[in-house]
Amino acid sequence: MILKAFNNLFPCAENLVKRGVNCEGWWCGFCREVVESTWHGLWSCPFARHVWEDCALWPKLCSSKECCFDGLLLFATTKPSTTDLEIFLLIAWAIWSARNLRLFEATSMTTSEALDMAGRMLFCFQDCNKLEVAECIALREGLEFSELCGLKVDFVESDAVNVVRAVNSPESLYVIISDIRKCLVASGGSVCSHVPRKGNMGAVVANLAS
Repeated sequence: MILKAFNNLFPCAENLVKRGVNCEGWWCGFCREVVESTWHGLWSCPFARHVWEDCALWPKLCSSKECCFDGLLLFATTKPSTTDLEIFLLIAWAIWSARNLRLFEATSMTTSEALDMAGRMLFCFQDCNKLEVAECIALREGLEFSELCGLKVDFVESDAVNVVRAVNSPESLYVIISDIRKCLVASGGSVCSHVPRKGNMGAVVANLAS
């Protein structure tokens, strides 16, 4: 999909009509106000723009002066981290998927849902540590169980430093991390902090002894 967009071969209405494909209209599948070009469909349409504005890459992307998608892709991937590139590609994919759902299945997707879908795909495909995934799941389920039981959680400690960093980072796109943050807010705004494994074991022993 991205290669087609980069080479202006994207199956947007403008390109399809140029190829002689019989389309019902040239208009954007979201706003119905502008001819659906690659640039408009993936970037300048209000729906697409709102998705981009809510993602971790927006501080970098908003400074771009590009006016074509291939230029934007090159700008976004200038000295990128692997995660930056993955986020950019998956958000573009999620925007187009939302457009297709709207046109072909009459199903509307909110900008938040599109971003969540990109996050789920990132979480599935990124080369992440399985132990950290298990830690995230355990943390989320523990918080959900506490909320179900009406228990107030003042603080959360984990010896998985990358998980703690992700929970405390506003740039994390993972859906499971978003779920953990929501649980922390629901529990009264509890704090998530890192504790060395030895300290973690000591806390467990102390709790068992008390």
